[in-house]
Amino acid sequence: MKYFYIISNIFISITFANKDLENFYLNKGINDLYNYNFDSSLSYLDSAIYINPKNPIPYFVKISAKWLNSQVNISFEESHKTILSELNLIIPFYEKLINNDPKIPENYLYLGSAYGLQARIHLAKKKWIDVIWSGLKGLNNIKISKKLNPDLHDVLVPIGMMEYFISLTPKPMQMLSSIMGMPPDRENGLKKLYFAYNNSDYSWIESGFVLSHAYLHFENQIKLAEEITYKLTNEFPGNPNFIYMYAECILRSNQLKKFELLMEELKSKPEDYPSIQRKICLIKYNYLMSIYHYRRGELDTSITYLKYVIDNYQMEMDWLLGYSFYMLGKIYDLKFEREQAKYYYEKVVELNNLFLYQNWAMEYLKLPFFDLNNDPMFILNK
Repeated sequence: MKYFYIISNIFISITFANKDLENFYLNKGINDLYNYNFDSSLSYLDSAIYINPKNPIPYFVKISAKWLNSQVNISFEESHKTILSELNLIIPFYEKLINNDPKIPENYLYLGSAYGLQARIHLAKKKWIDVIWSGLKGLNNIKISKKLNPDLHDVLVPIGMMEYFISLTPKPMQMLSSIMGMPPDRENGLKKLYFAYNNSDYSWIESGFVLSHAYLHFENQIKLAEEITYKLTNEFPGNPNFIYMYAECILRSNQLKKFELLMEELKSKPEDYPSIQRKICLIKYNYLMSIYHYRRGELDTSITYLKYVIDNYQMEMDWLLGYSFYMLGKIYDLKFEREQAKYYYEKVVELNNLFLYQNWAMEYLKLPFFDLNNDPMFILNK
């Protein structure tokens, strides 16, 4: 009996030690992913999988790492092929885990999240029906996960994302989504994402990133976006997305002095990355500099930076292209060149995306923009 207790204690100690090591590798893999250290991230995730091959989390994070690695080193189109190929392998794997043990909520969550990544690729291509179909399959699995464990806060991220972003799509898509059991809910979608940002175990980073985009580009709640991007920038200094978003927040809240303190870092940041990511960083840097000079009333200098963005644009989605067209429209209105202004507003409308500047551009197509100090894109001193 004495030896039984000794052996049991040894087994328990080894089990907890393995669990601690698994969590260490998993957390390192996630942190390195968001710091754009992809090789290191993949190595840590492989170690986590080796310790516990039934844990669904590192497989999902590994797909994200391969996707981003392909984006910054090869091309966006190739990254889409990479992620779809990986999803074709991982979805059956998750289904097998569920068949073997249908009571583990995390397996449903990450199967649902895999379908969510499918929806993300369809969103980039503006394939709205496919977005809803993949999203619905994802949501059904995630709802099972939530039912099995109501305290698993990570489930709120994909649910919140679907509720929120479906609410931004054209009305026919919203109606179809509701019929299919996935009703849009802009306000509650944001609430779920914010709760997950503050309470989830692993997905707080992604929910923070999504919230930043929502607040900055769709809700025009710039100060809320600034709070989140400031935290993300400090937690993950190697991530190029967070610092450029934070810089946009402080520019659009008229904090030009604070932006000036970041200018040198923003200018040198592209040199830290492979060629494709370097080009993206340069596009974002030029966009930010165009805003800076625009707010200083240096309109011709702003035009130069904006035309760099347009002439060199090669990002996955067209959101920054739309901002550049929109700003050029305003600048040419301020320069009393109305036909040029209307040309760029029409370019915004042609993009037919979901961003707020669509409404602003349509408004200024009717009546010219004329007041630099009354601009909906900015928080102004009042």
